[in-house]
Amino acid sequence: MSALTPMKLNEQIISMRKPVEKARVRLCRRLIRRRKLLQKSKDEKKARKVNRIIEEIDHCKKICRDDVSKFALINLKGLHDLLEKNKTSVDERVLYKLACQETVVKSVEEFRIKYPNWQHEVSFLLQRLGLQYKSQRDAKKMLQQSETKETAENSLRMKTGKAEDVKILIKKEIRKAVRKGENLERKKKKLKDKMKSSESKEIAVPTFNLPKLELPKPVITKGQAVIKLLCSDGNQNDENPSVDIVLQENANENTINGNDETIRNNIPMKTRNIEKRKKDLEYERSKKRKDAVKRNEPGADSSLKEDLRNSTKLSENQNLHPSWIAKKQEHEALKQLKASCKPKKIVFDND
Repeated sequence: MSALTPMKLNEQIISMRKPVEKARVRLCRRLIRRRKLLQKSKDEKKARKVNRIIEEIDHCKKICRDDVSKFALINLKGLHDLLEKNKTSVDERVLYKLACQETVVKSVEEFRIKYPNWQHEVSFLLQRLGLQYKSQRDAKKMLQQSETKETAENSLRMKTGKAEDVKILIKKEIRKAVRKGENLERKKKKLKDKMKSSESKEIAVPTFNLPKLELPKPVITKGQAVIKLLCSDGNQNDENPSVDIVLQENANENTINGNDETIRNNIPMKTRNIEKRKKDLEYERSKKRKDAVKRNEPGADSSLKEDLRNSTKLSENQNLHPSWIAKKQEHEALKQLKASCKPKKIVFDND
């Protein structure tokens, strides 16, 4: 017969956890079945029982297994005797019912067979174990409470510090916003001052009244005439510009070549003078050729001479005004009349 020690008792309590768990599951299932049966009825007493069963199920799920095994090792009464009390709490009822389950009772009987002096030893050892565990639990609770207090204080400090930090940050942000607004106002004022100073410093562009440039008087070449513009008011001034008009043979050609004249008028003076000189040179060359033909070929055909005359007339008439051409034609007609109307010469003899 071996003596019971605290280690062996602790091992027994740990080994009884499985049977206690089985008993807890079976008791919960039984209570759930009873609740279902009682819920079907409408009696008030059964409704009260249903509420008690629900409370027992909740406490059965939360009960500690080691407490059940310790109570079962000390207990000597049956379930009926334990529940005879008038007022029993829910925890006590659940504890009694679990301690009296078959699986728990079997493990307790085996332990008692091994240790016949269990009545004296178990209660004494459980008190010691309880005191040890109680002191350890109390110490843990004290530590937890102190830790919780410290954490609470730290959290309060942190919160207060955070609140202060937040306030400081808000103040800083407000100051920054105020500074930005002031800087913007200053910049706007500076820009306005710069704009005003730039407007005042702007140099007025000087306006010079230049004298009117007089165009050089055109050189009148052969076949040209200067015609002054006449005002309808009768006030004729020398300031009105003169117009060089090239005399042409026909008015129709003037209308056709109007665009060419506008283009020519747009040509600068130097180019116009060059063109006039070229025309004069061509005219002189053609004259010289005609004179040479007349001198070198006195017996040439009259038809060729007439063609040459006509070509010269055309070249001359191209550079003349139509009024001049008309006058020339009149002069020629008068010459022909004079030639035709010449009186016969009367020759007187010496006699």
